[in-house]
Amino acid sequence: LPRFPEAFGRHLGISGAMYTVLIAAAHTQSTEGVSIRALADYMHLPAPHVTTTVGKLVDEGLLAKRPNPR
Repeated sequence: LPRFPEAFGRHLGISGAMYTVLIAAAHTQSTEGVSIRALADYMHLPAPHVTTTVGKLVDEGLLAKRPNPR
């Protein structure tokens, strides 16, 4: 049986990793968004991995990325 993130991601036309980051971003964002560092900490993943995956989601038009104002 496929893992749930892979199955849901495939349904959306994205990878399981992309689906997992997309859902984590939805769960952690505030009205100001969420930083890569906060997202990586929430997911217990290295920030470079999250940065790469977020970039792919931005390319797909599923996430918007903007500079951190802090």
